[in-house]
Amino acid sequence: KKLTLGECLAIAEVNHPSLRMAEASLSQTVKGADAIRNLPKIAEWVKPELPVRRMQAANGISAAEAAVAKAHQEIRYDVCRLYYTVVYARQQEFIVNEITEQLKLYKDFVDKFLAKPEPNSPLKITAATAKQINIFLAKANDKLEMARAGQAKAIAALKQAMGVDPAMKDFEPKDTALPIR
Repeated sequence: KKLTLGECLAIAEVNHPSLRMAEASLSQTVKGADAIRNLPKIAEWVKPELPVRRMQAANGISAAEAAVAKAHQEIRYDVCRLYYTVVYARQQEFIVNEITEQLKLYKDFVDKFLAKPEPNSPLKITAATAKQINIFLAKANDKLEMARAGQAKAIAALKQAMGVDPAMKDFEPKDTALPIR
């Protein structure tokens, strides 16, 4: 399944455990503040510090709301960054794949040329040329494997940032290129 950035953000808003914890903390803080606020006026005679406790409870609500807002922002940032990390890794794989295919074409041409050289050819192709292309091809294959591994890691990190099961296999970003500003 291909998901847009907006869909990934929506899934993260629903599933991320740190957001759920911050919201639960806010809920409990509001309940505690309501309990203190709803005490009868006579309670102030027994506990003279009650007005201060009410102010502290209000400050606690503000702090809990800030924690929820912070969790929202951190999750949005993480999902956006990792979504585009996956897109970038996919672009890397595509580019390295193209380079590998070109190097294979060059290798085939050089191998054919060396197998049946043309004496009057202006091309200066030697066995060293073939060896150099083989080295470049091996390096390109290594980079291709690195790009594939990086993409798999980025997808796993994105799933974690979204709060979904890392074993979810049918997921990839819908975008195929980084946005250009």
